[in-house]
Amino acid sequence: MLTGFVLEWILPVTALLAIGRLLMPGSLRFLQEHGITERNYTGDSIPTAGGLLIWLLLLASFVIDNFTGIWNPDAVWVLSLSIICFAGFLDDVKGDKRTKGIRGHWLAWKRERSITTGILKAAAAGLAGLLVLLPDQDSLWDLPRQLLLVLLATNGVNLFDVRPGRALKMFFFFMGMIGWSSFLMATDAAPGGAQLWHNLAPVLVGALLLAPLDLKGRIMLGDTGANLLGFALGIGIVRLTPELFQGAALAVFVALHMLTWRRSLSSLIETNRFLRWLDGAGRERV
Repeated sequence: MLTGFVLEWILPVTALLAIGRLLMPGSLRFLQEHGITERNYTGDSIPTAGGLLIWLLLLASFVIDNFTGIWNPDAVWVLSLSIICFAGFLDDVKGDKRTKGIRGHWLAWKRERSITTGILKAAAAGLAGLLVLLPDQDSLWDLPRQLLLVLLATNGVNLFDVRPGRALKMFFFFMGMIGWSSFLMATDAAPGGAQLWHNLAPVLVGALLLAPLDLKGRIMLGDTGANLLGFALGIGIVRLTPELFQGAALAVFVALHMLTWRRSLSSLIETNRFLRWLDGAGRERV
């Protein structure tokens, strides 16, 4: 049993950590040399689209699975996250930075019939969500609720990606809640549960490797990374938690989007001492 755990979990995660450490410097250089940068909240120009590293680890995990045969290579998972990743990358590279949030993209469509990169990202998330959710769908009645949860989670993490480390803190908090719920309810023991945790491994490893750079303000996740993390989070909630947890998560994401419809998340955080402390924890002072 111990040997199986080492082969199935320890070695693949260790390999991903090593590959990620090797790819990190080259990823930073690629973003800088190609001008894929953005000014952060302090006005400094830093590389964005850091989520490309997560996508590279996703490909590496897929290759390892094909080579070792320990886990089933999940081509649909890789395709879905690739769709999300490159829709976000398009927004990072070509998106109109003046159009912010769901409200901004909605108004751009309503007033000018302009199809913004934000609308394209929503369409990409819907397509990717259907690719993952439809094959194992027990009841089509559940699909709209599950798809809505995935869409709101995808954008929800992105709403937090305006300060160093904020989106990653939110992602890891929810992933911790998923792990806790999965452990208590033994949902990871259900068919496909262990496989999904394995599929999430490169996402978790990539987020862990990016965290120090993100907190130090040396790189941004960008829509490339934030949307990818949000999508993986949404799928994790749908596939690894009971319906009660899914309902609570859906309510949280709906409330979050309603709150940020007219008011910025940063202003909301600044009004609460605990949230302000939590938001700044680990971040370099400016």
